Amino acid sequence: MVSLSQVELTKKLAEKEERVRQRRLEEEERKVKQRELLAVASTSSIDSLECLENSDEEQISNSELSTQIPCPEKSSKRGMKSFITPKLVAALDRCQLSIRDSVYILHAFVEALGLNSDDFPINKSLIQRIRTQARKSRQKQ
Repeated sequence: MVSLSQVELTKKLAEKEERVRQRRLEEEERKVKQRELLAVASTSSIDSLECLENSDEEQISNSELSTQIPCPEKSSKRGMKSFITPKLVAALDRCQLSIRDSVYILHAFVEALGLNSDDFPINKSLIQRIRTQARKSRQKQ
């Protein structure tokens, strides 16, 4: 008869083996992507090859292409489409939404419209800055 602790132990062991298997699969996928990036970089101009990190440990040796890690391409800046109007700021203030809640709602709103949220600057610091500016302009008027 199998005791309950043996069943639990077997279950934990199976879960651990599954996690190990998942990590190996993810590592293989990452290596394949690195090889693809390296292949693309080798076929493109020499300028793109300058992006590769050059250190003594990461030089190409004995056809080990996976040891050389390409640096990321130029990071694309987040979109700067301004959609936060004074009327929207007033509505957020009137509803007494926190900055964090405002970020969540604005992200959901943009996605509900079918737009790409990466095109819009939605973060806590920007919303805080815009709300502060709107409050100051209301006080001046």
